Amino acid sequence: MTFALALPERVLFGDAKAVMLALQSGLPADPVVQLDASALQIFDSSVVAVLLALQRRLATHGQRLQVCHRSERLQALLTLYGVAELLPA
Repeated sequence: MTFALALPERVLFGDAKAVMLALQSGLPADPVVQLDASALQIFDSSVVAVLLALQRRLATHGQRLQVCHRSERLQALLTLYGVAELLPA
């Protein structure tokens, strides 16, 4: 499977803006945009903000975000913040 977008290895507070800009610059026109999270190793709650902002941007164009290859740690963070259901795998 080829992914249009991928998260980098690290998404911390200081990285969030640059990561979001990079992801937004590569958005495809597909109805479902698949984001590969397999490389993500070092992250804090900023990654939740990045994912939600990306999802909101896609929704304005009638698209959905699908976050694939989530680690258990990322899934736990999304669950802790109560947004796991908003970001389907």
